[in-house]
Order: sequence, then structure tokens, then C-alpha cells
Amino acid sequence: MKLLLFLLLIFFSLLTHASEVSLDIGHTRSINNYFQLPNNNSNRVDLPSENRMTLRTRLFWDINQKYFLYGLIAPLELDYQFQSQNSFQFDESTFNSNQSTRVSYKFNSYRVGFFRKWEVDQLKFWVGGVIKIRDAHIEVQQNTQS
Repeated sequence: MKLLLFLLLIFFSLLTHASEVSLDIGHTRSINNYFQLPNNNSNRVDLPSENRMTLRTRLFWDINQKYFLYGLIAPLELDYQFQSQNSFQFDESTFNSNQSTRVSYKFNSYRVGFFRKWEVDQLKFWVGGVIKIRDAHIEVQQNTQS
């Protein structure tokens, strides 16, 4: 909920400065959500497949007729509570089967870009670049072990 309030605050505060703002609200289904550490394909954690709400905000700022800035904020933070069918290892810790397991999964994505616009007849071209930043983290908890 606080993430939604944060995005709405960004959305409305930038609305006065940005030339275009969009807020996309959707659902993501986490299928094939496996992870492991170390990565040896023998001991993967399989998270439950669930529908989750996702948000994404895109912003465009016109600097002048030829240049504009682009920004994207796409946060994804999920918490899973489940009982693992198998015991598994994660980051040098062993977690038991048939125990309540909590996984915090974060995969936030941010983008900032700078572009130049060209228009030829009815065609529009953008040439520029984008920097992509990812903020990712996985934490596994079982009883007092994390």
C-alpha cells in the first residue's frame, strides 16, 4: 500500500513538470519462479504461482522541440509464505521441508534516458540512450534462520 502511495505522489508531483506521464496498473503471475544460490541446478527453490498487482510509471520531459528526457519506475516487491515440499540450501544455509517458509523477493527497475527527435514527413524518429538500474534482493526465512 505504501508503494502505491509513493507512486501516486511521484505521479501527481511530476504531472506539473512532465510533458507526459503514464501510470500502468496490471497483474503479474509468477510462473516458473525458481531461484538458487549457489547456481548449480540441483537445489532450486520453487515459489508458489500467484497473481500479484504490479505498477509502472513512465515519464517524458520535453527539453525543447528536439530533445527530451525519459524516465521509468517499475517497482516489484513480493512476499511469499508457503511450505516447501523439499529441503533446500540457499546462500550456505539449509532450509527444511514441510516448514513455514517466507521469501522476500525484490526486483525493482529504473530507467533514465536522453533522446533527440526527428520528424520526416509522417515518420518520427528518436535517437538516444537509456541507463537501466536494477535493485534486486532475495531473502529466505524459516523460523529464526534467515
